[in-house]
Amino acid sequence: MVLCTMLIAVVAVALAGCKPATPVPTVEVVTPTAMPTAVPAALTAQAVVDELKNAGLPVADGTGAMAQNDYGAAPFVCEGVHFLLTDVAGSSDAGGRAFVCKDKADADKLAAYYADLGKASALAFSHVLRNEDAGIVVQLNGDVPKVDVELFQAVVDGLE
Repeated sequence: MVLCTMLIAVVAVALAGCKPATPVPTVEVVTPTAMPTAVPAALTAQAVVDELKNAGLPVADGTGAMAQNDYGAAPFVCEGVHFLLTDVAGSSDAGGRAFVCKDKADADKLAAYYADLGKASALAFSHVLRNEDAGIVVQLNGDVPKVDVELFQAVVDGLE
C-alpha cells in the first residue's frame, strides 16, 4: 500500500514536470439582481381617464366602460370609457370619452368622426385629442375652455 502511494506521488511529480502549467480559464457567472415578474399591462381607456384625474383635471368619479349602444353613430371600434367633467362653465353634464385603439386606422376613423361632427355643425363641436404612438383618442365636450384642453392634451401626450 505504501508502495502504491509512493508510485502515484512519483508519477504525479513526473507528469507535472513534463507540461508547463497553463492557467485554467475562469468563467464568470452573472446573476441578474432583479428579473421582471410580469409583462407590463397594456394601456386601457380607464387608465387614460385615471391619469387625467390623477393630473388634477376636472374628471368626476363614476366613469363607465362604453358598450356598443354608447357609441351612437360613432364607429364601434376601440375600447372606450365615458367620463363626466366637474367644472365646465355653462354645462352641468359636460364630459368626454377616452379610447385606446390597437389599430391606427381605427383610431383615425374615430378621431375623424368626432372632428367631422364639429365641422358639420357648431352644435356638435367637440375637442379631439390624440396620442398616435399610444393609440389614444380623447373626445371632450366643446364647452371645455381651450386652456383646459391644452392641459388634457399634455397628459394624453405623456401616456404610453
